[in-house]
Amino acid sequence: MDAGTRAIEWLFTEQLKIDRHWAERSPNGFRWWADKQAQSIEIVGRQEGGPGGAVGYLISVRTDVLRDVVLDDDKLSVINSEMMSFSSMAGLVYDEEAHTLSLSSLARVWDENESWVNPFLGMAAVLQIGEARMVAPQLALRLGAEVAISEHPDHGLRAQPDEMADATDKLVVPTGKGPSVWAAEPFEDAVKDFLTAPLAAAPDGDGFIAEVAFGDVSSRCQVLPGARHPVYGAGLLILQQLPLSPPAEPEGARFALALNDIELTREPLGYGFGSYAWRDGWMYFISFFPNAVYRRGLMASLVASCAQRARSLHTILAKAD
Repeated sequence: MDAGTRAIEWLFTEQLKIDRHWAERSPNGFRWWADKQAQSIEIVGRQEGGPGGAVGYLISVRTDVLRDVVLDDDKLSVINSEMMSFSSMAGLVYDEEAHTLSLSSLARVWDENESWVNPFLGMAAVLQIGEARMVAPQLALRLGAEVAISEHPDHGLRAQPDEMADATDKLVVPTGKGPSVWAAEPFEDAVKDFLTAPLAAAPDGDGFIAEVAFGDVSSRCQVLPGARHPVYGAGLLILQQLPLSPPAEPEGARFALALNDIELTREPLGYGFGSYAWRDGWMYFISFFPNAVYRRGLMASLVASCAQRARSLHTILAKAD
């Protein structure tokens, strides 16, 4: 069994413990209803060139949020400032043809990283379910849209939510009430790993700042275990500032959504856990990893992801010019 198939089966049977009555299996994954909004988890691509020539599998986690969405400048500003700027492990994706908004995460899994990427995908799935339930009703009113409620094709509308629908409140939020467990990470070791070109890094209080190459300029990656999420409490915040400058907020927010569509549905430029957002005249990729998903020794990988994102995004934009 390959790494992609193992990830799908582990998420279905062990991590999410999905009730088959409320699921649809497909050759590449499954769709299921933890409550009234569907979530799809599937393999959406296959890539070669991983460590030692390993084959990587692109695993998508995507949860329906709204339908009948038409975004004007004011509505773009709402989702940019109120959701995309406070993202955790998923970002909003807008389908302009279908007029839908969904939460999406995308990661590349191969044999060498499945031990920690699979649990991250599981946490992203849990957080998406909770966030979709929490924000959809009010966001639908703000945007003049409808909550993306759907029925199982055989069993209709789910009346009683699955226990995973409440996992955020019961399992994630309690672990964030105390200090950040990420603060115990040996930041000195992570900084040391990035002292060679094209990267430079320096300690910054409880975390550090890494300057990663973006063509002829640099992209700043702030790693902040002291930051707190408004819902999840303590964890690890990573803010990657990208040297992209649309002229105004509506265009910046629109550009952020376009970048989400690339990174969270088609090609994970780094690890696709988070969201682009336009803040204070800058483009950011924002990730927040709650205490509940902590794994020791991942700091170097997460900063390397910033470097890969900067390199890949610069290449994509250079080809587009």
